[in-house]
Formats: sequence, C-alpha cells, structure tokens
Amino acid sequence: MIQSFLINTLIIYAGSLMLQGVKIKSVITALAAAFLLGVVNLLIKPILLFLSMPLIILTLGLFIPILNAWILMLISNMIDGFEIRSFWWALIYGIFISITNSFIHFIF
Repeated sequence: MIQSFLINTLIIYAGSLMLQGVKIKSVITALAAAFLLGVVNLLIKPILLFLSMPLIILTLGLFIPILNAWILMLISNMIDGFEIRSFWWALIYGIFISITNSFIHFIF
C-alpha cells in the first residue's frame, strides 16, 4: 500500500514535469495530491460512477476519463501549489496518470 502510494506520488510529480499545463510546487505537494487523489477515488468516485452510469453506457466508457479530469480539477482547487490550467490539460494529465500507473503496476 505504501509502495503504491509512493509510485502514484512519483507519477503525479513526473507528469507535472512533462506537461506544461500542470504545475506542482514541490514533492510535498505531490504527496498531498496523491493522498487526496486516493481518498477521492475511494470515497467520491464510486458515487460519481454510479450517478453517471447512463452517460458511461451511452459513450461506451469514454465518459470515465472526463470524470477523472473533473476529479483532478477538483483536487487542484483544493491544494495550494498544484495547478492545472484547463480541463484539457486535466484530461491529458489523467490519461497520463492512468496509463503510467497501469504500466508500472503491471511491471511490479
């Protein structure tokens, strides 16, 4: 669990270094963002998935990255030092986090 948390922190920080539209002030901010992302994904995301099930079915699952981007925008508004410039950057950042996280967890 700690390993997964640290991997997510590194992915969040690396993504901010690679994407111009995402700024993270420090590694401590990345730790806070990873923690809050984990909490939101655990508590709020299942409710959002349930409520948006008709849109998810209608779009054949393509609405899920939009929910992820919305969650990232929510987290960036809650943490000082974590800034996402627009919804499109949040969408790209969410896709980056998902793909990188899946790849890393596949390796380990």
